[in-house]
Amino acid sequence: MGRKIIEKQTKEIEEWWQFLKELHSDYKLAKRICADQPKVPFLRRIQIRNYCALVEAQIHVWKLLTRKFHRMLQAELTNGEISILDEKAYELDDKGNLQERPLHLPTIKNFTFASKIYAKVFHCSKQVDFTKEGWVCVKEIFKVRDRLMHPKFARGVEVEDDEIARLGLAEEWFINEARALFESQEDFEVIIKKKTPSDGLN
Repeated sequence: MGRKIIEKQTKEIEEWWQFLKELHSDYKLAKRICADQPKVPFLRRIQIRNYCALVEAQIHVWKLLTRKFHRMLQAELTNGEISILDEKAYELDDKGNLQERPLHLPTIKNFTFASKIYAKVFHCSKQVDFTKEGWVCVKEIFKVRDRLMHPKFARGVEVEDDEIARLGLAEEWFINEARALFESQEDFEVIIKKKTPSDGLN
């Protein structure tokens, strides 16, 4: 692999992390505004939605990085894992032609899968800890988000004080676990040197 290809891939990684940083900034802004006006229902809803968007973006980035670099890092993935990473399913029509369709994955299951396969491909020494209370809070907050998106009763668009408190725990867990996973991965260049045969990079 030529150096220009690696540089191009490094640029793409930076763009993806910048994407995450922007969403994190959006969430922090929503959190700060909500703290200044804690009883405004609209601001509470915005904070919940921004948090969920940040978590979903992290899933997307984990899967993008895993899909892009698993071959270079010589990580063996099954056809099923590749399908889940691509979020695509396949079936035959009545004429026997292969049809591709999008695979809609529940966010919670998608998060656990994405974090585990990222850890596998990037040689992380740690795994996301799903036994902590914060993970329970994450699942609860996504239920709140779904309720806000599809309200079935008048109070369905309200966010209660205890739900905001649970959001704080969910946020702390997510930030800490995502950071710990990233910091535990083996250095990218070290993996390349270990796994890639000498091919004129130097």
